[in-house]
Amino acid sequence: MMSSIQPVWDYAKEMYGSTCNACHAAPNPAHFTANGWISGLKAMSAYYRLNKNEERTLLKYLQNHAKDTGGQGQH
Repeated sequence: MMSSIQPVWDYAKEMYGSTCNACHAAPNPAHFTANGWISGLKAMSAYYRLNKNEERTLLKYLQNHAKDTGGQGQH
C-alpha cells in the first residue's frame, strides 16, 4: 500500500507527456471530461505503444485530472 497516489500520478504525467507529445501537443488533462478521455485514448491507441497496465494507468490519470473531476487528481 502507498500512503500517497502522487508517485503514480507523477509517473503517468511523464508517460502522458512522452507518449502524446511525440506526435502532437498533448492537451491539458483538464481539457476533456473523464468519459471523453475514454474515447480520446481509444482513438489514439493505434499511434502509441503502451502495455495494458500502462494504458490503464494513463487513462486513470487522465480521468482523475479531467475537467469534470476537478482536474486535480485527488480522487
